[in-house]
Amino acid sequence: MSSLSVQSPEIRKYKRKFSSEILCGALWGVNLLVGTDGGLMLLDRSGHGKVFQLINRRRFQQIEVLEGLNILVCISGGGRRVLVDAYVLGVDAAAELSLLCQGR
Repeated sequence: MSSLSVQSPEIRKYKRKFSSEILCGALWGVNLLVGTDGGLMLLDRSGHGKVFQLINRRRFQQIEVLEGLNILVCISGGGRRVLVDAYVLGVDAAAELSLLCQGR
């Protein structure tokens, strides 16, 4: 029987209180995108563990990242206005996260 090396998962504590309810989430590489009833956030797991607010004042019900294409597909809104959006995920030259809306 060969011995398998098992790596422990990385555990990171974010020092931020979320003021809105977390409704959905999706991994983008090592980072975590979180959809809340108040917007879309990125939990940076590759750097210092910062939380970035990407989109404000929109309820994100479901999000999915298409890794090979770097596209985020999301269902957002509420009530009588529900939107299906696609965003291109990318990192620009300054290593800042940019989220560019397509088709708007």
